[in-house]
Amino acid sequence: MTEQSWIGAVTRRQRVRLWRLRVRSLLQRLHRGLLYGLGRLSKEDAQLIFIDCQRFAGWHPLLILSDDDVLKEISEAFEDDPSLADLVSAACAHVSYKWESAGDELYEARRWARNLVEDYARDNDIVLRSRESNSDQDDDEQLAWS
Repeated sequence: MTEQSWIGAVTRRQRVRLWRLRVRSLLQRLHRGLLYGLGRLSKEDAQLIFIDCQRFAGWHPLLILSDDDVLKEISEAFEDDPSLADLVSAACAHVSYKWESAGDELYEARRWARNLVEDYARDNDIVLRSRESNSDQDDDEQLAWS
């Protein structure tokens, strides 16, 4: 094989590989679009659609308030409860619609969402038990609500 034909073969291989990547990406986007149309998106697919659409929508978010981050922060402070994920999702949705920028946005947004989770838990008779509470403390001093 001469050097010219080898370079041509590499270029053809690269073009075929690029074409295959583009087709695969197109099929994945079409699949997510179909799932969206059917109302059967997974959390991961919804996040990918959001990321795919940012450039076209002209959105360039620097900070993202996510359910996972707030849930992690709540889980560090309180014992796990099966209803926390739904409360966190509701709290983050509320914060996202009402948020106004004023400094350390992400920390404050997470803090606000966390406070809402605690309020929602109290309103739904869900007891959040602090991970830091000592057995010597009175129930009144603990950060648990009933």
